[in-house]
Amino acid sequence: MRFFLLVLLLIYYKVKYFTLRDSLPELPPHFFFGNLIQSGLLFYDQSPRQVFSTFRKRFDDTFQFWLGPTRIIVVNKIGDIQHIFTNRHIYDQGEIYIQLFSTLFSDGLICLRGAQYKRHASVTLPIFHRSKIIPHFNIIVDCTDKLLTHWRAYSREHVHCNIIKQSENVMLAIFGWIAFDYDLDTFDHGCKNELTQALKSYLSTLTDDTNSSVTRSNRNYYYYCGCRPYSTIGWTEHENLRDERAEAFRSLLWPGVYEWSYLMRATCAGTFIIPPAKAEEMYSPENLGRCTTEKVIID
Repeated sequence: MRFFLLVLLLIYYKVKYFTLRDSLPELPPHFFFGNLIQSGLLFYDQSPRQVFSTFRKRFDDTFQFWLGPTRIIVVNKIGDIQHIFTNRHIYDQGEIYIQLFSTLFSDGLICLRGAQYKRHASVTLPIFHRSKIIPHFNIIVDCTDKLLTHWRAYSREHVHCNIIKQSENVMLAIFGWIAFDYDLDTFDHGCKNELTQALKSYLSTLTDDTNSSVTRSNRNYYYYCGCRPYSTIGWTEHENLRDERAEAFRSLLWPGVYEWSYLMRATCAGTFIIPPAKAEEMYSPENLGRCTTEKVIID
């Protein structure tokens, strides 16, 4: 009797969570594992970026992906993405995003749904409507001019290797004037403004490397455990090498001890802060995840 009930439970689970129901293209999922094994994400050391790129080439811009029992609809076409975010009253946020991002951004718009989203959106989104931006066009021009003036202070032979970071500074300056009518001093490298530092730290968690050729060279990820004495990890989901922090992030790890080594090539002089040795110190609120003692100074 118990065996019969177990079989019925497995059949119900298979029909409910692993059965194709609509016309969206997808790879038929395995029971319990979904597409994790077929895509190479689980055992063949493929990164999510590589997997989704392969699926996009095979199934076009919109397809389904089974992350275990969780079905994900992947949309790549920019027009469809704009339509979805413009019509949030129709396309509500999925549970998977709330679970993933709410740890860091519990009150972010990407983690809100229903009445709470409408309440927050009614306050923040009107700031960036076209009718609200045009009156502040002079502020945008002035902030851009400040960046150009900052660049002109250097010699023509100087190569700007941190354009992405400087573009972020322009965006923060514009945001500060429009939203708060306040100068965040983002162009001042010695700025100690706590709000500015907090916003920069927040942005650094959302962006990729500033120089992939540097951060992705000569990397070794070593993995040790009792049953697998040695293994090399070949990918991470996020790497960050900036003026004040170097870090690597990977969401899928087996139990064990990991060592991460990397080689950095400095393209300009400056003071570089070494990342903390322990992962739990990476986002310590006391020092914003930055080591307070270990530094490298390049003249």
